[in-house]
Amino acid sequence: MGFGNARSFDYWSVEFGPLACVVMFLWIKLVFFSVVTVRDVWWAPETPVGNWLLTHVDIFSATLATLMLFFAPLLMLPRVWRFASVVLVDVAVSTLVVSNVMHFRFYGNIIPLAQTSSVHNLKYVVPSIIAQLNSADIIYYLDIIAVIPLAPYYRALCKRVPSLDAKGRRRFCYSLLLVGIIFAAPTFRLFGPGKDFVSAYSNLQREVVATVGLLPYYLGGVGIQAWSRLHVIRPVERQRVLSFVNSRRHGYQASRSNLFGIARGRNVIMIMAESLQNFPIGLKINGQPVAPRISTFAQESLHFVNFYDQTNLATTSDGEFTSLQSLHPLAAGSVGGRYGHHQYYALPAILSHHGYATLSASGESGTMWYMNKVHPSLGFQRSVFQDEYQIRERIGEWIADQEFFTQTIPILKGQREPFLAYMITSSSHHPFEVPSKYHVLNVGELEGTNEGNYLHAVHYFDQAFGEFIDELRMNGLLEESLVVLYGDHQAFLDGTRLGGLLGSGKLSQYDSFQLRKRVPLLIRLPERLAAGIRTVSGGHLDIAPTILSLLGIIADDIVMFGKDLTQGTDSFVVFRDGSFVDGKHLFLNGFGTISASRCYEVASGKLLDCGPLEGKRRDALEQLEMSDLIIRGNLIPFLRDAKRIVPGTMQ
Repeated sequence: MGFGNARSFDYWSVEFGPLACVVMFLWIKLVFFSVVTVRDVWWAPETPVGNWLLTHVDIFSATLATLMLFFAPLLMLPRVWRFASVVLVDVAVSTLVVSNVMHFRFYGNIIPLAQTSSVHNLKYVVPSIIAQLNSADIIYYLDIIAVIPLAPYYRALCKRVPSLDAKGRRRFCYSLLLVGIIFAAPTFRLFGPGKDFVSAYSNLQREVVATVGLLPYYLGGVGIQAWSRLHVIRPVERQRVLSFVNSRRHGYQASRSNLFGIARGRNVIMIMAESLQNFPIGLKINGQPVAPRISTFAQESLHFVNFYDQTNLATTSDGEFTSLQSLHPLAAGSVGGRYGHHQYYALPAILSHHGYATLSASGESGTMWYMNKVHPSLGFQRSVFQDEYQIRERIGEWIADQEFFTQTIPILKGQREPFLAYMITSSSHHPFEVPSKYHVLNVGELEGTNEGNYLHAVHYFDQAFGEFIDELRMNGLLEESLVVLYGDHQAFLDGTRLGGLLGSGKLSQYDSFQLRKRVPLLIRLPERLAAGIRTVSGGHLDIAPTILSLLGIIADDIVMFGKDLTQGTDSFVVFRDGSFVDGKHLFLNGFGTISASRCYEVASGKLLDCGPLEGKRRDALEQLEMSDLIIRGNLIPFLRDAKRIVPGTMQ
């Protein structure tokens, strides 16, 4: 049927109008998401949007190409069915975008495909994610709201205007596929030699989304996940990992810390505090100390003030794994959810081999982050979860911290000594909704805000923790134990409000990073030995090696990437996105060449040329790759058994 007659406009509008409109609207939504949400939440505010767009041009062509390739097969359907299909796809993709908007506002990253393995945890985090919903987000559904009333008119129009036959629809389907391939062609350069797009997908999700768009990211992610599941760790990769581990140990020349073995044979009590960041320690608001008991505890402890959150999207689960096994978290999903059945040799297992009784305790359900499965794999001989506590008061979904601490004391007293007790708190979990009776701070204009609620939650935890320390002292356990307190991950707060609270006004990218990523690490030795501030840089991976050093434990079969922070030298703190802190420099990894990254001098926050740090960038990415291979390939038994591993467990 020809289109040169006067009715050709009707043919085009009825046959292709709905699909073309949906493609256009979805393209606008997806680009808007990358340009507005991703850029505004993560990138340096001082970077002009025009300059940013010049380095992220593929979001336009790659997103359009993906939509064309995706919608082309729908041209084979009859018009009414095609109309219904494109509307349903519009709803689905729009919902995907809005879900990522909320997720990005909270986590600073998109929803990874692998997160589906932890879908049972959604009921715990949905309140935190929903809290990020903004009334302005309705804009993503305006086209759908507008088109639904038009459906009956479109159906009536279809009856009046003859449709294309199957051959014609097939011809246009192939044409749209071809145009989609042409639009996708420029993006293929990202897969060229040396680009290592697989590494980018693993470590720089938000950068890849900002570069190629949300849908292309997910399309590529499906392929990469399929490859990773089918890919078997080859002998050559096993040898690479072994060489990497051995080279780190051979290259370790520093002498043991002067605190090595200072707590030999003592109990170890570890408290991983929910969302506890470093800035509340010593902070006063309207003359009131936010965390007075923790601040006092810090004065009695080794206080590591430049300690960084190395977790990723599995948050608390990552904090647990990184601090106990001293390997990196996964790029997406939790270790417990994806590889909980693998064999590990974490701090609990090591201590149990040295005569310790090992216990984990949490006021949460054992199914949360697969703790009931992964804790035995990490070496805990006994685990106590929510079902063994009397829940007299809940905060959020879980037992209140005060009750949790109080009821755990008798359990600790009943432990055979020496023991390791690992405790996970929960009352300062986002959205930080502690009961109003615990709102004893005057937070001023922050009252009712997320940040104000956080300060109330931290103050509540501070009081509960202080009472716990008092109980340990009264029962004689405090001076018989090495007590460790650290934050499991950042609190995902608004840096703008906190900048005002901390007196720094508008935060630069450097200041924002330091504020978000620094969490406390406090290690109290018996009789307050060696108490004081430690300025060395460190991260979650350094906790287990530091504890082992203080206990005087060293062996030739420990597989850990962290180092003993009491040696007085900076750790190489690598983050999941390939960024790192080495004590002197902060390197924020970018997608592509070194010029896409941003580097700062730690002491001053001064912007630096990233070129000289290219070698360390490669080292950081290699470390992440080696950690992934160890976890995915279940290589810890192999590395422990390998005879070429030399004595020495720390970096």
